[in-house]
Amino acid sequence: MKLAPWIESCKDRLYHWCPACETLHVIPEKGWTRTGTDDRPTFTPSFGQTTRRGYCHYNITDGQLFFHVDSYHSVRGNVALPDIPPAALRRLNGADYVTSEEVFKR
Repeated sequence: MKLAPWIESCKDRLYHWCPACETLHVIPEKGWTRTGTDDRPTFTPSFGQTTRRGYCHYNITDGQLFFHVDSYHSVRGNVALPDIPPAALRRLNGADYVTSEEVFKR
């Protein structure tokens, strides 16, 4: 699963795993346009996430993360949007799997 909501709280937000930061990043419901499928989503505009390590700036297009040069980490260019690791999915939902009905409503 590449995208998942936080079931217990923040139900208006969707999360994905960032392989560069090795953490979950949030995609707020409001202010972004989503197209594509759950496995190959596209969101516009770009995202900026501030983590404990620094600033991560990227686009998600057709299931690919594109990391911008102003990100703190050394990852640049396109990287496939990975599945959320089971341990992170458990933190979000208390389970390793989330049904499609629970996934972010379009």
